[in-house]
Amino acid sequence: KETQLHLSKKIHDVVANGIYRVMSEIEHGDEVNRDDVLDKLENMYHQSRDISHDVEQETITEIPYNEQLASLLKSFAADHRKILIAGNDAEQWDDISKRIKDEVKHVLQELMVNMKKHSQAEQVVIRFDITDQQLNIFYKDNGIGIPQEKPKGKGLSNTVSRIESFGGEITFVNEPGKGLNITTTIPL
Repeated sequence: KETQLHLSKKIHDVVANGIYRVMSEIEHGDEVNRDDVLDKLENMYHQSRDISHDVEQETITEIPYNEQLASLLKSFAADHRKILIAGNDAEQWDDISKRIKDEVKHVLQELMVNMKKHSQAEQVVIRFDITDQQLNIFYKDNGIGIPQEKPKGKGLSNTVSRIESFGGEITFVNEPGKGLNITTTIPL
């Protein structure tokens, strides 16, 4: 009951109020900046997705983290797209904080959504390498890469911010027409 009340409040505060604010700006503003409105809507989309993820998290906490990651990543597989995962062993996640694990799932979800929307990749490889001091995540696809004339969108910018918020680094090695390599390093 308390969880439902908390969730209801969060949806109201984040989603409903955010939508109302955008509607009010459109209704009462002299000029409507399309990009500004789209950015605000995308931000609310990500916030609502985070709320949904939190609810999901409460119901799946008994599922081992490595299985949660594998399920998330494999959900992006298709007849024409293979998802390969390496280094996702259960015991290596045991000593990693819940905050980092949650952020890793958010980051991977964003990378995979971006891949599905834009990359035309037929194969994606995600490899995890965890040492005592850092978590490394290697992403590689054989898609079209990020076109030089197109800067990173809001989703990838949010991903960079997420990683940097806890002292991590993320680098993109882009070869248009040859795929995308992303290396993420997070201190533990």
